[in-house]
Amino acid sequence: MPAHAPTSPLDLLAQLTPSEVALAFADRFLPATSEKQPWGYLVMTSGRYVNSPNLAAFMAEVVVGALVERGDAALLERPTRFLLWSRSRPALQLSAAAASGNRWPVDSPEGRVLEWLRAQRDDAAHLLRDVLAEGLIGDPNDAAHRAPLDVGLRGMARLHLTAVAHRSTMRIVRYDEVTIDQARVAVLSRASDADVTECLAGHRALSANERARIRRAWTSAAALKCPHGY
Repeated sequence: MPAHAPTSPLDLLAQLTPSEVALAFADRFLPATSEKQPWGYLVMTSGRYVNSPNLAAFMAEVVVGALVERGDAALLERPTRFLLWSRSRPALQLSAAAASGNRWPVDSPEGRVLEWLRAQRDDAAHLLRDVLAEGLIGDPNDAAHRAPLDVGLRGMARLHLTAVAHRSTMRIVRYDEVTIDQARVAVLSRASDADVTECLAGHRALSANERARIRRAWTSAAALKCPHGY
């Protein structure tokens, strides 16, 4: 059998993190169309398009839900005081168990967020906006709004679903070119709806209010890191 030959859809699915599953099968969770749209993202397993900012926000929800479900972090409300008033804002707190090691692939969205929390070396509840901004985006850039997509696509290279090549334009502008391994993705695409949905159990466990607050935190994180507005 050739190196990296496609296996079964369940074998591949089991090695993806929940947010990577959300990315690979985005049209099974979000409204999709067969026609290319502004801000459209081409779903690798179907050839259909979903709205990329909507997908990024959905992936942020999935990341937080996965970390909470596995017991790596707790989703809390942190009071924030202003001059004449105060309000609570969502925060993420690293668990004692996760402080000793990262059980997620470090190149996955979940792995990056958890690694940022571990790097703080404290047990504080950090504002979710800041956790997502630093864990998923990092340095300010004009593509901040789609950072979870880019992280997810690069992370899938460990399973040879994608390949990443480093390019440059006139040796000035450097960028990553991501290509899809169509043979392996074709195998993955045969995964059933039930198996795909089961991978997002942590997201389903979140309440509607928690999902909405995570989504707002992600929007604030992307706006914070996008230098020319979001």
